[in-house]
Amino acid sequence: MENGTFVQIEYLGKIKESGEIFDLTYENIAKEKKIYNPNVNYGPITIILGNKQILASLDSKIKEMNVGEKKTIVLETKEAFGERSAEFVKIIPLSNFTRQNMHPQVGQFITLANNLQGRVLSVSSGRVKIDFNHPLAGKELEYEVVLNKIVEKPEEKVSAVFLYYSNTEAKSVSIDPLKGTAKIELPSAFELAQNGKKKISDEIILHVSGIKEVSFVENFEKSVTKSSNELEEITPSK
Repeated sequence: MENGTFVQIEYLGKIKESGEIFDLTYENIAKEKKIYNPNVNYGPITIILGNKQILASLDSKIKEMNVGEKKTIVLETKEAFGERSAEFVKIIPLSNFTRQNMHPQVGQFITLANNLQGRVLSVSSGRVKIDFNHPLAGKELEYEVVLNKIVEKPEEKVSAVFLYYSNTEAKSVSIDPLKGTAKIELPSAFELAQNGKKKISDEIILHVSGIKEVSFVENFEKSVTKSSNELEEITPSK
């Protein structure tokens, strides 16, 4: 398989040494292992090979798989998130946080203004020690991957791109192959920022053959309000 191929996969990722699961697509296993997160969309996912949506080393090994195949893939530390480095453990004055009404706690994950995220190791003597190493740095990883299918239909590709970047299922997707357009109907009460629409549109136009234009449809229904007479009827008497 080549870069740009859409594939639907299921997987379970764990730390090889301890067996601790850190990522998975199986809802039943998440519940069984008591790591279920209601904010996660479980189930098969569709990715674009070579599009940096997963680790490059994992991506390259999936390219070698056949449809229907289940494969155990072991990634050495250097193929995963690299070795831990003391350079990424920083000491920051506590006053930097209190000025922003932030109160760091040991074990808490903190994101700085430059989107750098780290875990608080200690808070003492007016100083905060934060580890900015990736949580999986220094770990050998093991993935169990199933390649369900190669996604061919344009509608499925558009839906997959929308889901990946919005974390939400599109209400509907329609393609006009003659005009080269894709229309995505957004779910009710779902708000998508302009830069989000731009990113999704760019990815669709780049990766879905024949699509030159993407539009987003938002539907708003008329609110039903009760008349003053109806309100009086349901107002309890004193």
